Parts: sequence; structure tokens; C-alpha cells
Amino acid sequence: MNRQKETSPIKNVLSGTGSLAKRMVLRVTQALDNLKLRNKMILLCVICVLLPIAATNTIFFSMMNSAEKERQQNEIYNTLRSVEGTLDNMIEYMTGAAANLYTTKDLYTFLDKEYKSGYDYLIAYKANSALFRKVTFGNNTYISSAQIYCDNDSLVTGGGIYALSSAHNSDWYNRFVSSGRQMALYPSLESNSEVDKRELSLLCQMDYNLNIDKERIIKLNLNYNYFTRVLNQQYYNADIYICDSERVLFSTVDPNKGTKLFIPLTDMDFSDARYSKTYAVFGETWNIYLYPHSYMKINTINILSKHGELFALLVLINMLLPAIAIFFLNRSITRRIIVLGNHLQMVKDENYVQMDSDSSKDEIGELVQNYNHMVAQIDNMTGVVFKEKIMRQEYDLAKQRAELQALHSQINPHFIFNALESIRMRSLIKHETETSEVIELLAVLMRKSTDWWDDCVTLADEVSFAEAYLKLQQYRFGSRLNYKINVNEDCLDLLLPKLTLVTFVENACVHGVESVSHDCTVLISAETENGSLVIYVEDTGVGMKPSDQEEILKEMREGDIESLRSRRSVGILNACLRLRKYFGENIVFEIDSEPNAGTCITIRIPLEKISRSEGGSKDA
Repeated sequence: MNRQKETSPIKNVLSGTGSLAKRMVLRVTQALDNLKLRNKMILLCVICVLLPIAATNTIFFSMMNSAEKERQQNEIYNTLRSVEGTLDNMIEYMTGAAANLYTTKDLYTFLDKEYKSGYDYLIAYKANSALFRKVTFGNNTYISSAQIYCDNDSLVTGGGIYALSSAHNSDWYNRFVSSGRQMALYPSLESNSEVDKRELSLLCQMDYNLNIDKERIIKLNLNYNYFTRVLNQQYYNADIYICDSERVLFSTVDPNKGTKLFIPLTDMDFSDARYSKTYAVFGETWNIYLYPHSYMKINTINILSKHGELFALLVLINMLLPAIAIFFLNRSITRRIIVLGNHLQMVKDENYVQMDSDSSKDEIGELVQNYNHMVAQIDNMTGVVFKEKIMRQEYDLAKQRAELQALHSQINPHFIFNALESIRMRSLIKHETETSEVIELLAVLMRKSTDWWDDCVTLADEVSFAEAYLKLQQYRFGSRLNYKINVNEDCLDLLLPKLTLVTFVENACVHGVESVSHDCTVLISAETENGSLVIYVEDTGVGMKPSDQEEILKEMREGDIESLRSRRSVGILNACLRLRKYFGENIVFEIDSEPNAGTCITIRIPLEKISRSEGGSKDA
């Protein structure tokens, strides 16, 4: 009992906190419901996009700026250390070579001895030649040549051995002696080479033994091209200049590569150098100048690893604030959109139910009100407008079918009349017993016209019907009438309205052949071209004038039921109306006629409008 009494205040606090949170959520949601959708989107962008991006960009800019400065300092420091290391290696190598010669006692004996003749010197030089091989020099070392000068005039100049008197007037000798140093590294301004104009020499006093009566100097000449090549092989993200007190000794951007004299400092201006450092060489002071390149690569991973805590804080800010804002905005929008979607689904199922009234004032609230109004209007209009529309559609369909049936019924007597007239004329003229054959053909025509129960027949059946009609006309016109039929096989199973092709053939015989006395030919052809079925009915009869041609072509293209009723001759117009009814207005009629030459009627029907027969054509 005591435990229950102790925990009940905690439950009350938790319950009160939960109620307070619920009330706050409801108040924030109601406030957002009354905001316009545009203002909600602006608020969403500001809270979830602009503020986090501004904060993130500012902090990251500061981080990258400080990291960039630190990285640049480290890179410059490493560059300076690398340059110093390269100089150290060169000086250490040359100093070690000089020390080998300096500590060779037998070399002192050879240098100090007075020789009576050149022959004696040559014998001694040959005997002591191994002493000079203690120094390695050549194209791929820091030393290009080694020279030893001694105050002994009996020495023969050559082979790296020189009398000191030959150097008394040289600049390097006077400068070295006046400095009083044991060792020095000086540039020489007296190079005799046409290729290597720059010479830098390590000078060393040879006083290892106690004989100070004679002066000896070791002179090791630096391989300038080799050292420059070693310096340029290092990866430096900067331009480097190494200078003594008077001239530029080395440079990573010097295109001359030792072929010209040293550049005096008076011709250079290093006041704008970003970094510089001094370097001590045997008591002399050299200066190293650096010009960093403009592009510096930023290592993002290092920045993030150094500022991990700050980055975690940014991630927290960019995720927590947008999550809270999106929660309330999403609740305000999607909650009512889902309800509206459910009611619209009911409308799809023809179940018109109005939504509960919503007091919100934003666009979604207006949408709900408009939906309720729409549902009420649809419910009132369904019983009147929709049913009336269905009745009108059924009426139009029945009317169209009636018009097609009228066209079918009108063509039969017209055609049969012309056929019987042809038989009668042929019988009167020839006074022969061929009437039975003519009647047999007529029976074939009548059977075909009465057996076609479908509205459409294949082109093969139409051509067969037209050929029977032409044979019948040959009884009338005799040898004056010939005919040719040329139909591609891929066109034979295409479906056309019945009694259309024969109508154009009949027109060619009656109006084209009958009016002339010379022999005539009727040509029927069909092919597919550019996605269309193209039918040609051509005769070599009387032809027609351009004015008649234009009038007939206009009726073929624009004629209707009313114009058909007002005409006494309805053959071609009837056929054209029926073709337009079946295939739409995309069908094309063309007439090419010339007086006393003949007429050609072309019919173009898009293949996409034509069906193909599955059972083939019927035999005549």
C-alpha cells in the first residue's frame, strides 16, 4: 500500500506531462491548419533548409579556412625541410670526399716532395694514383671534378694536381684565403666551359700534417646539373630559390640549367616571397625563398577527424529541427489529404458521400468544401444529364446505322439496272443466242450482292466482282473494251465496304468508254505505299474537263446524305460516302483526267484504319 501511494504522484506527473504535450501538439496543429499552404512551405524551407544550411556553411567555412591555413603551414614547413635535406646531402657528400683526401698522409708526402724533372714527377704520380680514387666524381655524383693545389712549383699541372701559383690571381682563392676559414663553399665566376657557366666549389685547407711550410688546398667542384636535377625531382608545391649574399645559386624554375652565368640578386626582387629561411654553410648564410602555388588541396577527412565533436553537433542540429518541423507540417497536410483521398475513392466507385465539415481556413479546407459541393451537384445531375446523354448517344448510333443501311440498299437497284441495260443493248445489236451466257454472269453478280451479309468484304472478292462486271461489259462493247487487273498479293485480304470498287469500274465503263468509238482499256490496280492502301481505277475513254473534274472531286470529298438525295446519278458519291463512313476523313480521293485521253481515280486509305480477313476471300 505504501508503494502504491509513493508511485501515484509520479504517475500523476507523467499523466500531466502527457496531457500538456497533447494540448501543445493540438494547438500547434490548429495554428498550422489556419496558415496558407504557401506560408507553410515557406516556413518549411526556412526551418528545414535555410537555417541548417546557413549554420552548416558558416561553421564548415571556418573549419576549412583554419584547416587550410594549418595545412599550408605544414606543407611549407615540409618543403623547407626537404630543401634543407637536399642541401645537407650535397654538402655532406662533398665534405666526406674532402675529408678522405684531407686525412691521406701519403698524399702529403707526394705533394710536398721536390721533383728534379717531369719524369720523376710522372713516376711518383703513377705510384700514388690510387690515392686520388678515394674521391668518386662524374656525371651522376655531386662532384664533377676534384682538384688539389700545392705550393710546390716542381709539380706538373694536370691529372687533378696543380701548382698553387696558378691560382694566386683567381677570385675563389683570394676570397677563401681572406676569409681565414678551414672550409668554404664558393661560386666560381671564371668558368671556361661553354656549356657549364655555373661552378660551385668546396674549398678545404690541407693542413692535416705538421708541415706548415707549404700551403695546400682541396677544390671539389659541384656537379651543378646533377644537383639541380635532384632538386627538381622532389615534389614541391612551390617555386624555390636558393641564394647567397650576391647571387641566385639554384632555382626550380630556372630554364637555363647552368648554361648561363649566375643571376645577380640586384636583378631579382624577393620582397613578395611568402616564406623565407636562412641556411648556414661553413660560416656563410644562404637564403631560401618559397613562392607557393595557388592551388592547395583540402583534405576533408582530416578536417572531419580533427573536428568530430563539432561535426556531430551539426548533424544533430540538421536532423532534429527539420524532423520536428516536418512532423507538424506533415500532420497538418497529410491528415486531411488522406481523408479526402478516401472519399474520392468512393466517388470512383460511384458512392457519393460528403466529408465532415472542417473549420480549417487553408487551401485544403477550401478543397474539402468544394468537394462537398461537387458531390451534391453530381448527385443531382446523375439522374438527369447522364441518362439524357446516353439516350442521345444511342440515337446518334442508330441514326448512323440507318444511314449506312440506306446507302447499301440504294446501290443494289442502281447497279442491277445498269447491268440489265447492258444485256439488253448487247442482245438487240447482235441478234445472237448469247443471252444465256449474259444472264449467267448476271446471276453470278446477283448472287454475290445478295450473299454478302457482312458490311465489309476482302479486296480479292471486290476485284472478282469487278472482273465479272467487266466481262459482262465486253458483251456490250465487244472488242472496243479491254481490261487489266494488277493487285499486289499483300493487299488481297484487306477488308473494304462491299460494292465500292465495282462502282468506280462501272463509272469508267458507262461514262468513259460508252461516249467514244475507239478501243478503250480499263485498268484496276492496288498496292501499299507509305503506310496506305492505294487503289487505281483508270480508263482510256473520253476523259473530262477541268471544271467537271473539280466539281466531282469536291462532291467525293465533301458530299453528304442530303447532297446524295438531290442527285439523279448516285454511283460514285454513294461509294465515297460509304468509304468515308468506314475509314473516317483521313481517306484521300484524287482525279487525274484529260479530255479525249482518259481518267484515273486514286483512292488512298491508311493501313492503320483497315482490317485484314482471317478466313480468306470467297470464290466467285
